[in-house]
Amino acid sequence: KCIQCPDFDFCEACEGPNSGHDETHVFAKLYTREQSIPKPQKRCERKNRINKLELDVEALKQQVADLIALKQAPPAEPECVEEEIVEEEEISQPEAEVEQPEAPISPELQEKLDTLNAMGFMDNELNKEIIMANNGDMEVVLDLLLASM
Repeated sequence: KCIQCPDFDFCEACEGPNSGHDETHVFAKLYTREQSIPKPQKRCERKNRINKLELDVEALKQQVADLIALKQAPPAEPECVEEEIVEEEEISQPEAEVEQPEAPISPELQEKLDTLNAMGFMDNELNKEIIMANNGDMEVVLDLLLASM
């Protein structure tokens, strides 16, 4: 039975190089009429996985674009609010806002930031956000940064 043609069989006596059939085709030998060649199964798992990855990449590209747009947007101007004049006794001093110091950067993160700076990606805040969002996977980080250019 030719496994490349839909319905082509030879008996044992007719098979061989002088049969007239394409010599590049592969034959399977069936010894009884009950035997058959299984039909190939569809292998769509890989395609589905690739489709999901492509959707994930598009979502990440959108997130990076949103972050860049947010970073580049001009700061919103404060609204004018009429203040009520209050006697001095009622005015309480607002507590001074204490600026929180930034958490120290790990040596691994600093090394990745330095690498990106050497490649021309100078926005360390954006670089840091993207590195942390992608668990330090520099291949993904570079893909996202390049896609956002």
